[in-house]
Amino acid sequence: MLLTLVKNNVKLILRDKISFLFMCIFPVILILILSSAFSSTLGKTVALEDFSVGYNIEEGSDITNYFPALKEQFKENGIMLKPISQKEGLKAVAEGELVSYLTLSDDQYTLYNKEGIHINGMVFESSFKGSMYLYDGLKTMIDYAVKNQVIPEKEIKGQMKSLASNEQINFVKKQRIDVDPVPTSEDYYGIIEIVFIIWFGVSSVVALTSEERKNKISNRIRLTNVKPVILFMGKFIPNILATCMQVGIAIGVSTLLLKVNWGEHLFLSGGILLFEVIAISALGTMLIIVIKNSVIINMFMYIGAFVFGFMGGSFQSYMYNFLSEDIVRRSPLYYLNRTLVELSTKGHSDYLGTTLVMLLVITISSVAIGLFYMYTRREV
Repeated sequence: MLLTLVKNNVKLILRDKISFLFMCIFPVILILILSSAFSSTLGKTVALEDFSVGYNIEEGSDITNYFPALKEQFKENGIMLKPISQKEGLKAVAEGELVSYLTLSDDQYTLYNKEGIHINGMVFESSFKGSMYLYDGLKTMIDYAVKNQVIPEKEIKGQMKSLASNEQINFVKKQRIDVDPVPTSEDYYGIIEIVFIIWFGVSSVVALTSEERKNKISNRIRLTNVKPVILFMGKFIPNILATCMQVGIAIGVSTLLLKVNWGEHLFLSGGILLFEVIAISALGTMLIIVIKNSVIINMFMYIGAFVFGFMGGSFQSYMYNFLSEDIVRRSPLYYLNRTLVELSTKGHSDYLGTTLVMLLVITISSVAIGLFYMYTRREV
């Protein structure tokens, strides 16, 4: 009986060609649009190499005593500070020979950069600004000490000159930090839009129920003595099969068009997607049994999918999400997206366990609620 129900219900689902094509085509359209829109922010890596900055110090400035040590520290971290006149320095910046040009005195400094966003220029500006904060603090303490005769002026000048010694604290330090690899926009959206569209898989069981009512199949089933568990599985399994067919087509088309990289663990990634299909099919089957109203169910699932998708990174990268972490972690899609993207880029994910437990809870609770309702109401 179950096999007959499954076969007939799959045929009924496939009659709704609009819903079937929507599940196949919609994710491909989203992948094409979003991967193009975010191509400049994803998949970019920056290699910081040694670079040069020109400078000129106002004659007679006390900072001259401090600058040799600072210059040496920048050199140790791959930033060369070269003395050069302002005219020549600005020309070198414009021609790309220097990253920045610096003019400074005891009271102020001016930094000239080429127009636009340049990583090396930003690195130097940030580093130099921090050094000047420390210098200003040191200078303020020395001025106070001289003014209040805490330390003799000769000793102060000696301490200023000692800034060039090896005992000085390094104010500049380059450190390499390991970060997660960033996927290309095609890989990122090629993965997470598939995750997103699976949440619309409930449309298959809704279409099935509509066809059953249209052909009065539900009334005939009520006259049989088929067990509720068989009736539940008769809706649940066809929904899984239909969604797998639709998602499989979407994955095939998007992979052929954009060469989406799912990583080395294809079976694991495929298993997670299948588990997601099962969880959503269970949820959809339970909702259609309990609520029965197709319009309300579609509205519930569509709104839920878009809200969770917005929170979880379906329309923007979860890596650059402007929402707070507390809000983002309320979205089931966040865990699915992160797990599959990290499996693709890193080969492992710390979110795998959480994702599997979440899908298991959705599946078991949905099946339990659906069967309880059917056994107590004896309805299909």
